Amino acid sequence: MNMDTNKKYILPRTIILAACSLLLAGGCDNNVYDGMERDTPEMEVPLNFNASIEKTEVVQSRSITSTTDFTRNSYSFGMSITKSENGNEIFGGSSDMTAKMERSGSSAPWNWTFINNSDGSGVTPTGPEGKALKVIAYYPCIPANTQSAYTNGIPFDFSSKTDLKQTDLLYNTSTTYPFDHPSGEAVATIPLNFRHAYTWIVLNIRKYMNNNEVFNLSSVTLDNLGGGWIKNKGAIDPATGLAKEGATAGPIGVTLEPVVELLTTDVTYEFLVPSFMDAKVGDGDIVLVLKVNGINETFTLNKNYLNKSEDGKLFGFRQGYKNTYNLVYNNSALSMNVQNWTSEVINGDFGGEIADPPTSDYMWVGLVKNGQTIAWPRGTWPGELYSSDYPPIPEYYNPGEHLYKSYFTTVAYGGNGDYVPVNTPNPETLPTDGMKVSDDINLYAEGKEKVCREIHVTKNDVSILSVPWEDANGRLVAKELCRQYTGGGFKDWRLPRASELRALFLIVAANGGYSDLNFAKPENDKKRYWAGTEVSENEAWTAMCSGYFASSSITDKILVLSPQDKKKKAFVRCVRDFK
Repeated sequence: MNMDTNKKYILPRTIILAACSLLLAGGCDNNVYDGMERDTPEMEVPLNFNASIEKTEVVQSRSITSTTDFTRNSYSFGMSITKSENGNEIFGGSSDMTAKMERSGSSAPWNWTFINNSDGSGVTPTGPEGKALKVIAYYPCIPANTQSAYTNGIPFDFSSKTDLKQTDLLYNTSTTYPFDHPSGEAVATIPLNFRHAYTWIVLNIRKYMNNNEVFNLSSVTLDNLGGGWIKNKGAIDPATGLAKEGATAGPIGVTLEPVVELLTTDVTYEFLVPSFMDAKVGDGDIVLVLKVNGINETFTLNKNYLNKSEDGKLFGFRQGYKNTYNLVYNNSALSMNVQNWTSEVINGDFGGEIADPPTSDYMWVGLVKNGQTIAWPRGTWPGELYSSDYPPIPEYYNPGEHLYKSYFTTVAYGGNGDYVPVNTPNPETLPTDGMKVSDDINLYAEGKEKVCREIHVTKNDVSILSVPWEDANGRLVAKELCRQYTGGGFKDWRLPRASELRALFLIVAANGGYSDLNFAKPENDKKRYWAGTEVSENEAWTAMCSGYFASSSITDKILVLSPQDKKKKAFVRCVRDFK
């Protein structure tokens, strides 16, 4: 089992699912459905679906049945699509459907079908253009009384101590679809971004040393000491993935029959826990309890052993995280301690298909002018007779420095350096020949962002689709794609800084040996790419190039650097420091 380490964000491995165009069919329930003709000002648009799922390891525990990354050929989701403004159906049966996603084989395309759960009839979804939709979806679909999932929640019962059975739950986080696609398009594509509702807790337990004493473990429990944060029975809201009000606070654990003798090698127990994050969670509110030789050994978890929100104000167990606690029973002192703990994300990327790529899917690029080896674009500056370096060369950080490898959050959260605002140079002071560049002083000025001298660059975009820098839920989509990328077996890929992306495009333009980066392909011409650098709280830098290798003349190549709203979409290339 392989997972990427992360302490910052929830994140998914995504599979893009192509759905066929869908047409409206069937009658309507007049008690709910308020009719398209009366209040829909725009045309009816068939609905397609892009589904993404957070990747998880296959759980080998006896107690947990885990979802995987759509490796089978048939899946059934619970789904409700209603009008955001009033909660009414958009067509008969839309508030309670079973969405079936099926294929004939692992390499075959997915096919979607939809069933109205109220009468078992087939439906083909459409939506009213210009009307925002509320889309709730979850997996696996509950088998009976499906409508109750949206009103009463999805029931769970983790209270058993002798026969604990737990099933993972995925819920769609993109519950609001604004329907702002360009008018006249044949279909509207609704993204289904599934997240794991629970936190996956792993306890590795062993004794401190070998001796002749026997220490038998008879139960393992995660419990509340103060407050009622751990819920063991109730219902999960499919719109939020959180336990609904009224859920019962209580322990989650297992009684071991027969007892297990502790040795110096680990025994492992795994639990799914309804997630919670709250500012009121305090030190010692959550405890781990092991019963050893009939005595309860308790370890209280202070906030340092819990997940923390990006702003440092909330603590608890975060959705989609796998928390592993390594517990050592000190048989000389007859006490238990946590030797160490880790927190990893149970997910892959956002918005694009990302697979473990071959080692050949990246290449080395030197970003430093180096005599005959690496050229830099040139132009003739005003008042000069001969051409020289243009655009200006940036500063570089020293070998061994890795300034940006920990830039995983945002400037606002203190983990992305500084804002780099726009500072456009006076065009009258720049060369009139050479490469056409919409440059910015702050991206190369002394004291601003330095550039790594040598980098590895992905040969292709790491996402099939363009993605936002930051989505409506605050997820750092573009950064997460790179952080989850594992090309060459490396786990230190990152989104390039604006200064690095600028230097990369200039080096590619001035040198003919980088065709493997595929910027010359027609489909990549004039693509806009995200940089990790922020302009402001709401904007980040992008770079767009065109004319690469279309001609031998540098004057035919164009580079545009510009700020973009973080919610807009662009493409992603990843880099890593060459060491």
